[in-house]
Amino acid sequence: MSKAELKRQFILEQTEALLVREGGAGLSMRKVADACGISLGNLQYHYATREALLEALLASFIASYGALVQDRPFQPSGDLRRDLSELVSSGLELLDETQASRVFKELWAAAQQSGSLAREMTRYYRELAGFYAQTLRSLDPAADGDRINRAVSVLMPLFEGFCVTRSALPQDRNELAQIWATAIHATLIDADQAPHLREAT
Repeated sequence: MSKAELKRQFILEQTEALLVREGGAGLSMRKVADACGISLGNLQYHYATREALLEALLASFIASYGALVQDRPFQPSGDLRRDLSELVSSGLELLDETQASRVFKELWAAAQQSGSLAREMTRYYRELAGFYAQTLRSLDPAADGDRINRAVSVLMPLFEGFCVTRSALPQDRNELAQIWATAIHATLIDADQAPHLREAT
């Protein structure tokens, strides 16, 4: 890694720390420069605008967090409900163990004001949806594409919503994993295996 690349990485690390500490509203180029111990002009040499800085931070966050999600050890047991609970629990644990939920919440808020950030966020969501679809398909090979897509449509908003509402949720992480696994399981199983679901629809 070149000296310039190391400098940009350091700037992004300080930006992330500032974002977690003060939130997006408190993030300014001047504060980032001060946190890095460099001049504003030096910061702007690497990232000309606040939006460019946030775009780089989002790209870095997506790459690092995406790698953590995909590298998370997970061994299917063959029991679909149990495996779904483990999958959800692993995802929640990752959010609890890192600053990911706080960083993502602030970046998501910033994306609502920036077209380029919003496009990058959408690209990330699509990639994540593909990963979860592949994972769910490995857990339930008999599920058709429609059921896999429905399950992904349940799973992803739950994780994203957790980033925002976690402090107010009345259930702990283990209870949430059980509740969510039940909901996802209901979207995957065949209607013939669940007459009550068929009647409800």
